[in-house]
Amino acid sequence: MQPDPRSWRPQAFGRRKPKDLRDAIVEPAWSGVRVLAHVAGGRARLVDVDGGDLGGYHPEIVGELVAGALAEPLVVDGYLTAQA
Repeated sequence: MQPDPRSWRPQAFGRRKPKDLRDAIVEPAWSGVRVLAHVAGGRARLVDVDGGDLGGYHPEIVGELVAGALAEPLVVDGYLTAQA
């Protein structure tokens, strides 16, 4: 039996510094809320680290994810941020 992707949460940050990692790929330190976006069946959920669905607070993002999804089901890791 495969795990249900809806139970997944954004990955927690590690405790090691980037300089201590061998062949590290380091992403920018975005401000905001880290979420996993789950898209399936014409719907999207924005799940935070506690499992809360933030999609109701961001209907414009949910709509764009549903409209732009080229695969289904789709899981995207990202941040809800005001940064450009």
